[in-house]
Amino acid sequence: MNQEQIIDILHIEDNIDEANLVARVLKKEGITTRYHRLSNGEAALDFFFQTNPFPDMWPKLILLDIKLPRINGLDVLAKLKANDRTKTIPIIILSASAQERDVAQAYRLGANSYLVKPVKYNHFKELLQTLGQYWLRHNTQTQEK
Repeated sequence: MNQEQIIDILHIEDNIDEANLVARVLKKEGITTRYHRLSNGEAALDFFFQTNPFPDMWPKLILLDIKLPRINGLDVLAKLKANDRTKTIPIIILSASAQERDVAQAYRLGANSYLVKPVKYNHFKELLQTLGQYWLRHNTQTQEK
């Protein structure tokens, strides 16, 4: 697979303001220039299993909100982790919910990490910097899909 065809981060988030903030921080901090966003769970499942408009693109990391329209993030997580083709992609839950039941369910379904969105910009920026450094620079991943 050509390196230019890899999406470093696929962000599945319905809130455009939060998605723009994530994209801006990732680009400004040099974490990734290859970012793609989907706005709901149905679009995410279509991306991987149905009508992927970018069939040659594949994410190295997925940031997934759990409160999504159409199909919620936990259902998306379950389907991605149950499929042989997608189960090795690291999926990081990035959610405003700190409820223990959400955290526990996400880990039961195979989330690689669960992060609660910080309210303060500097904390959010620091979280994304750490996340990008670990998952995209230091973590060894398989290239198969």
